[in-house]
Amino acid sequence: MSERPLFKRISIKVFDNPFFRGRKFTENEARIYLYALAYDDFEGKHRIVIINGNYVKIYPGEVAHGTRKLAEIFGWDKKRVGRFYIKMEEHDELTIRTKKPVTIVKLAHYVPRLNRIDYAEDSDQEQLYNKHNKHNK
Repeated sequence: MSERPLFKRISIKVFDNPFFRGRKFTENEARIYLYALAYDDFEGKHRIVIINGNYVKIYPGEVAHGTRKLAEIFGWDKKRVGRFYIKMEEHDELTIRTKKPVTIVKLAHYVPRLNRIDYAEDSDQEQLYNKHNKHNK
């Protein structure tokens, strides 16, 4: 069995549903939503985003949303979002990378996209299509 962590990707459409939105989030819902907001790409890749006229570099597993925007999404006030971040940081769920020009947090349990394995080049992997496979005729 693979040593890689198992995870499930959740579509952002789940969070756009009226069932989920239109009310105050619980802390657990807010935590899950942060994972939906995280930049998703292969490990080591980055993206430049423009926030309030500033160019900011983010990496996979990072969320670049200000407390004002998150307060609007979560149905909270800015102070509660700040306390939520502090609580998450105390429990090693995230680290706050920067607060200027916008708060950028790195999610501790985020799993970046996995690189594809080219089985034809990897001699250690079992090859599905070879001359000994009776279904390959």
